[in-house]
Amino acid sequence: MPKINDVAVLDIGSKKISVMIGGKSEKGVYNIKGFGSCYYSGFSGGRWFNPDDVRNTVGKALRIAEAESGVKVKKLYVGVPSEFIALVVKEVVFARARAQRITDADLTALFEQGDTYKNHSRYTTIGNFAVYYTLDDKTRRYLEPRGLEAYKITALVSYVLCERSFTTFFEEIAKDLHLKEVEYVSSAWAEGMSLLSEDKRYRRQLLVDVGYITSSVAVVQGDGLVNLTSFSLGGGHIASDISMMFDVPFSAAEEVKNKIDLSLAYDESSYYEAGENGKYRFSALDVNEIAKSRLDTIVEFINESIAQSGFECNAHCPVYLTGNGVTSVRGAKEYMSQVLKKPIDVIAPDVPCYNKPKFSSTIALLDVASELNAQELTGFNKILQNLLSKIGG
Repeated sequence: MPKINDVAVLDIGSKKISVMIGGKSEKGVYNIKGFGSCYYSGFSGGRWFNPDDVRNTVGKALRIAEAESGVKVKKLYVGVPSEFIALVVKEVVFARARAQRITDADLTALFEQGDTYKNHSRYTTIGNFAVYYTLDDKTRRYLEPRGLEAYKITALVSYVLCERSFTTFFEEIAKDLHLKEVEYVSSAWAEGMSLLSEDKRYRRQLLVDVGYITSSVAVVQGDGLVNLTSFSLGGGHIASDISMMFDVPFSAAEEVKNKIDLSLAYDESSYYEAGENGKYRFSALDVNEIAKSRLDTIVEFINESIAQSGFECNAHCPVYLTGNGVTSVRGAKEYMSQVLKKPIDVIAPDVPCYNKPKFSSTIALLDVASELNAQELTGFNKILQNLLSKIGG
């Protein structure tokens, strides 16, 4: 098996916090050594319900993953939920003195030239990615311009910004856990890069992650996000609605939610059961109507997000759906597709044992963190080689 350098990623869902330790080789082979996942109080509207609970849960998930893997984590890649992210997309032009081959240094200079957010009071830049490049005459778009010859490079660049309150909070957590380094990655961006192939990303694609309490809608193109919106609504609200309408404990409502099947034709005598020995009984017709009503609201928010993005998405444009909020509800995809008036494809990682939508963000973070780590090691090796050649000279 090809050598895989281990990385550790922290995935912050609105229901669970997970830590995964492992990596991905250049040939696409995954080696997952440890996984810790714990329930916690969550967040909504960009605010934690219980910050101390977050601190404790991160530590607990990390300890589980470390114990399972036998790896002591020194650096943690933290996936940032969309509610703590801002996106700026703009055109940046970088010109050289003469036409010459485009190098890594040229593209780094281009990105830095457009990054005017380093001293922003509220946000800090955690990533910059090209949606596409054009060269001198702008007659053609490129996803990879390195090695091509040009005088002027123009790029549509997606700058991913994270709230400083978020990074400050997790730097405190990292210090308490004796971690040496933390790097931040947008979870939505990671999903776009990992779940959608480069061929798909040549054109703009819609990726919707419906979670437990919060959801996001991303327009993905090239190596970046063209638009990103989030809203505090998810599959957990279906259980909340059932609990409220039937005046039953939330645990019973959650159990019923997991039994919903919107594809079946129920009659007035049909029912769902929940609780020990079927303590609670619910009209299947009523429960399904409650679920459909909440899905209608979720679709409404998705439609609003698409409209705000300016993305012209016709009736044949697929919507890629992931996350564990509604993909586990039988018949939900078909119902949402009917209401949305667009085809919906449920998308998940192609990784054994983790090939379900509920693992999309965790595996996506592991995927891109492995790539970022490999790039960092390559850069370090180049610097080391240059230093050794100077010493040898």
